[in-house]
Amino acid sequence: MQSASNTLPETPPNDVTAGIDWARDDHAVCIVDGRGREVARTMVEHTAAGLRELVRFLGRHGAGEVAIERPDGPRDRHPPASRADRGGDQP
Repeated sequence: MQSASNTLPETPPNDVTAGIDWARDDHAVCIVDGRGREVARTMVEHTAAGLRELVRFLGRHGAGEVAIERPDGPRDRHPPASRADRGGDQP
């Protein structure tokens, strides 16, 4: 699997970017605005309920792009769509 480009657009969608520190048991999430100022921060558990809360948190803050870092390094940038948004019932 190849990770996404490490280059973000000059202007983030909705002027916010989300960063997720993805761990085994829980995930730290931070939303920053286009100037790099923290807008919101949360922790979610790595459970179905926690991942649903993550999707809701990203949506509430209008995060149009997400940078994910896992213990093995940066992995992906993608819109925060859930499986529920695509017709599934769980994230």
